[in-house]
Amino acid sequence: MRRSKYPVLWILALFGLFAFFILSDQEESASEQVSSINRETAGRLAADFLHTKGVSVSELNRTVLYQGETEMDAYLQRHDLTDQFAAKQDKAYPLTSWLVTYFQPGEDTYRVWIDDASGHVLGYELKSKHRPAGPAITGREAIRLAQDELFHHGVRFSRLELVEAESEKNLPPTSRDDYIFRWKDTGWDVGQSSFFHEVKIAGKQVTSYRAYYEIPEKDQQWFAKQETLGTILTWISLLGMLLLVIFSLVVAFVHPRHEVDWERGLVLALILLGIGLLTHLNDWPTFLTNMTIDLGMPLVVILWGTALLISVIAVLSSGASYIAAVAGSILQNDLWRDKWLHWGDGGWPERLRGAAFRGYLLAFVWLGLQSVFYWISETWLGVWTENDYSMTPWNYLVPGLFPILAWTAGIGEEITFRLLGMGLVKKYLRSTFLALLLPSMIWALAHSLYPVHPFYTRFVELTLFGMMIGWFFLRYDLETVIFAHVVFDTVLMSLPVLFDGSWADRMWAVGWLVLPAAIGRYAHLLQPRMIRQREFR
Repeated sequence: MRRSKYPVLWILALFGLFAFFILSDQEESASEQVSSINRETAGRLAADFLHTKGVSVSELNRTVLYQGETEMDAYLQRHDLTDQFAAKQDKAYPLTSWLVTYFQPGEDTYRVWIDDASGHVLGYELKSKHRPAGPAITGREAIRLAQDELFHHGVRFSRLELVEAESEKNLPPTSRDDYIFRWKDTGWDVGQSSFFHEVKIAGKQVTSYRAYYEIPEKDQQWFAKQETLGTILTWISLLGMLLLVIFSLVVAFVHPRHEVDWERGLVLALILLGIGLLTHLNDWPTFLTNMTIDLGMPLVVILWGTALLISVIAVLSSGASYIAAVAGSILQNDLWRDKWLHWGDGGWPERLRGAAFRGYLLAFVWLGLQSVFYWISETWLGVWTENDYSMTPWNYLVPGLFPILAWTAGIGEEITFRLLGMGLVKKYLRSTFLALLLPSMIWALAHSLYPVHPFYTRFVELTLFGMMIGWFFLRYDLETVIFAHVVFDTVLMSLPVLFDGSWADRMWAVGWLVLPAAIGRYAHLLQPRMIRQREFR
């Protein structure tokens, strides 16, 4: 009987998968849950609604985003009020919805919020560059019109208390509305949060209806402090990465020229550049939504300017990874021979095949350990995670392309923090432990703005896992940790698409999950033909 390679790794990987599926939160987070109303249906329902308001959308730009009440969701998570909120779901404003925007830059903007479960219109906002014709109605007529709007949305008046009524006399000069009314729902008793309804009127027309939540001020301050501290740590990480890039330039240009391989990492940098440009293109709906802001420039200028900026950022990012690869290859030749084979080397296909295999196993170990870490942290240490609506795949043009980001992280971060970062620390501080620790800390700080609280949780988590990945790098090779990182992120990014996406999205997800294995299996085809022929002879 043939013995399997890496028996211990196999056992750890199986336990890791078991822990991942058992301990991971089985409830779909709002950021991952696809709605029963898809993007196109939401856009059509919004257009039909605007037609009833006398708005023609045929000549307007359209964007549709999946979004949520982030602040309220975080408040519910922090105080363990999710079940209490769910019990009042039929009387509450949903936490998630489709935001459909029809607009002409610098002109009119029309927003409609569509319930992602029922398709009902939850709210709307009609912003016209020109005020409605005719004089404003009286205050009594305005409040009656506003009450009719509430009645149309099924709001129970017995629970409402008028808390604010603003007229054109005390509204700012820039306002195009004549009246703004706000009612508080006195029957709302989820924690210390509040529930409001707001109606705006201009001329004889209701221009906006929105329902929204307000959390206590002390919670607002707490969240603001968490974000501030996370931002500070992120900037520290960016400074650390900038220093790594500077050091890599020094290493590359100070080293004897004949010993510097300027081809190392070039292909990977080009792959990162292509992924970066493709990701920005796929993020078109979010970009288009930002065009609703009047920037005082023609749309074509804004589009070309943004495209140029995105291209420059992508080039700089991939260029930094390229320099890190060149310098890292110099360091690894001095410190750890053959930790990163050149694709022209004879044993490269076999190395890549083994690295892909090990990468899957190590990724499964990583998934399991992360699940255990958060289970312990959430059970005994008060750690909790809010839903991140900014990272939902449903806001991309092609949701199935969302997992491609895993390759950006896997290639770029492993070259920067493992190959280069560990090499620099090992060479100049001569400590393997510090080589494992310091780059992992910089890498962990870069993730400080992720929605995990308290803010330092991800720093602790990723410092530990960064050291683990670093040990994998020393134990195996760079190719292995790249595949492990890619597979780990691909699994997490593919699951929502795989279970909740369309059939096309699911096919994309399956493709991303098997792509590392396919690359390893057919690595020999990626080599130049002359090298393959030489090896064959």
